[in-house]
Amino acid sequence: MLSILIPTYNYNVFPLANEIHKQALKAGIPFELLIFDDSSNIAFETDELLKNLVQVRYIKLTENIGRTAIRQKLAEAAKYNNLLFMDADTFPKNNDFVSKLIQKINSNTVFIFGGIAFQENPPKKTKCLRWKYGRSREGLSLEKRLKKPYKSIISTCFLSNKQLFLTINKQLQYKRYGMDILFSYLLKQADVAVQHIENPVYHFGLEANDVFIKKSEEAIDTSLFLIAEKLIPNNYKTLDIFHQKKGKFGLALLAKISHFILGNIMIKALNSKNPSLHLFDWYRYGYYCSIK
Repeated sequence: MLSILIPTYNYNVFPLANEIHKQALKAGIPFELLIFDDSSNIAFETDELLKNLVQVRYIKLTENIGRTAIRQKLAEAAKYNNLLFMDADTFPKNNDFVSKLIQKINSNTVFIFGGIAFQENPPKKTKCLRWKYGRSREGLSLEKRLKKPYKSIISTCFLSNKQLFLTINKQLQYKRYGMDILFSYLLKQADVAVQHIENPVYHFGLEANDVFIKKSEEAIDTSLFLIAEKLIPNNYKTLDIFHQKKGKFGLALLAKISHFILGNIMIKALNSKNPSLHLFDWYRYGYYCSIK
């Protein structure tokens, strides 16, 4: 009934695998747990424990192929039609996560997203920006997600029909960071009935502030690339919509200049214990304008 698919790279996947395995057994359903390691260069003592779990396959790839390709391999290897993808750095918020998910699956189910959560207590200073952004912009309530059913999808954890996923994912042919935006757009173009439910997972693998800023820049690079390739429209992402509404009033030039002159100062401010998301938005818009 359920194929649980976990790609991992340089992350201790055992806590998640062990918990989700226990929940699946408790739910009393036919399931399999496939864990593909994308050629990690860090070994964990618990890796061997994965091989002792029943209905589990743990495979380490000989070369790093990237997130999109490893997900495709996992989906192709799955034997059930319901695919539950979970990133290695996620963890169910509740101990009945699998049971709740199973209750929502029926003959018409094609895609389910249960939401994402972040711990209430702030992390150390070097990871505050990622944590604050996640809690404000990604950890959305069910009510808010329903208003934007496609844009509010975070692909760290979701359930998809096997054929749908294989069809959509193989179109993400570029090995770039930030391809989630194309994934969600393709779901929208295919008029997929996205079922939003209240069944979140925690996102534990928070990047350091400087890494998150860099990844945010890469995501902007990718979205502009996708627009240039006519794979997504130029009014799909929030930055593009903002630019079209406000950029013509000289704001784009101001953002570009401030990014050039004050970029390093803004980065320093974003590394504080309480970084401003408004400043982060302005920094990203300045970057967007400087490369557009």
